[in-house]
Amino acid sequence: MKKDVWSLSCASVLVGALALVSSGCGGGAPSAKQSRSATTTTTSVTTPHRTQPHAYSTYELKMRRLGNALGLSIHELGSQILDVVQESSTSATASKHSSAKIIHDLRELQASLRLGAKQLQKIRPPAKVKVQQALLLRGVREYASELNGVIATVKAGQTQAGLSLIYNLKGIKDMTTASHAITAKGFAIGQ
Repeated sequence: MKKDVWSLSCASVLVGALALVSSGCGGGAPSAKQSRSATTTTTSVTTPHRTQPHAYSTYELKMRRLGNALGLSIHELGSQILDVVQESSTSATASKHSSAKIIHDLRELQASLRLGAKQLQKIRPPAKVKVQQALLLRGVREYASELNGVIATVKAGQTQAGLSLIYNLKGIKDMTTASHAITAKGFAIGQ
């Protein structure tokens, strides 16, 4: 029984880490009420206390679009991995198949991150967040690269140990730090 709890908690850490990254990385779709202009979109942002309009810059819109796409991909793959871990905890014969599926999903995640990095590199940030944008780009690339170690650990038959590595990856920390710093400078790139 301890193995089942450990498997589920490792998978929960994975999904939690992936959710953290996807929400901090520009995730969050604009609301339905929008008016477009050449460089800004005005959206009503609802807070628990009031609604206030927010005009998104072209930079913010591009970052939000990319963050939504990347965040959705990260969330879906994390959920698939969690499903595989939950299924394998109930069947002793599913272990080899489960590891192969997890490795496949982690490689898909790498591909999504690498594509996201290419798209992120094309977005020109305002001068006041150029350093933070570079950290974000580095974090996305690091995360994709660091997944090689996770994949190797899962391949070696240590699925739980491999998945538990994800939460502490430097790439995730850099992505989170950068996206929070960009937001703190007044750019609404996340939800």
